Amino acid sequence: MMLKILLIIAGVLLLTGLFFLGVMIHDVCFFVRRVYRISSPKLRKKTKLLLLADLHNHSFGPGNERLVKAIRKEAPDGVLIAGDLMTASRKATNEEPVLSLLEGIRKAGIPVYYGMGNHEQKLSAWEVFRKDHRFRRLKEAAEHFGVRFLRNETVFLEDSGIRIFGLELPFELYYALLERGIIARQAYPAKEMAKLIGTPDADSFNLLIAHDPEFFDVYDDWGADLTLSGHMHGGIVRVPFFGGLVSPSLQLFPKYDGGRYRGQKGELIISRGLGEHTLPVRVFDPAELVVLEFAPYGMDCS
Repeated sequence: MMLKILLIIAGVLLLTGLFFLGVMIHDVCFFVRRVYRISSPKLRKKTKLLLLADLHNHSFGPGNERLVKAIRKEAPDGVLIAGDLMTASRKATNEEPVLSLLEGIRKAGIPVYYGMGNHEQKLSAWEVFRKDHRFRRLKEAAEHFGVRFLRNETVFLEDSGIRIFGLELPFELYYALLERGIIARQAYPAKEMAKLIGTPDADSFNLLIAHDPEFFDVYDDWGADLTLSGHMHGGIVRVPFFGGLVSPSLQLFPKYDGGRYRGQKGELIISRGLGEHTLPVRVFDPAELVVLEFAPYGMDCS
């Protein structure tokens, strides 16, 4: 009898393990399409933009062909990158998946606007301190394809009325773990952000690319109509009814992990990302390609 019970328990554990292994393989190797619709009187016409974040050198097929194909199929007006397509590792990393992705998008004639993440910022700093040239190689090659990097810069999409701001957060804010939350936010008010990227345009739809969503209250106070972020990887493991399990700064059940949030003035949309890093797993947290459909008030976004 005892042997039978042990066999049943072992079988249940084996099936459970196989189930979770299957979920992890699916969530890492495949991505889902997630659509958000945004309306505003500041918008001039229907516009479709795609949001990519946190690829971390991951490849969906040779040359990232599955991801490139999905992007081309959407036929967007532009692609927005919310940082961390690359991984800042002291070990040699394969940059080909990132370059293939950017080249494939640009060959389709789709504009690409690249906002910096903490990994690109780290690699940029290593250019000076470690003579590590990975970011420079990426940037030069991407700009050759026609990718526009937004390092505390802005670009105006006149036809749609969308003004895109790319914020490069002060690097120390990513790693001041003991000062996270209230102290860090007090140390970085919206007026400091305005010194970097200026102030919003009252007549435009102000779209802010800001990699880390934990400072959404600052972005919202600054005046962003819509903030686009990544960084959180969806919480890595999604727990039913609770959301993401852990943030990159090792906070349990972070306030912002993925999806759509409303602030006092504007909204926040967080990509759950396309790759994995540090904890190389995703559970009930598939990689995602985010589709943003913009339309003026009174006009159907679809």
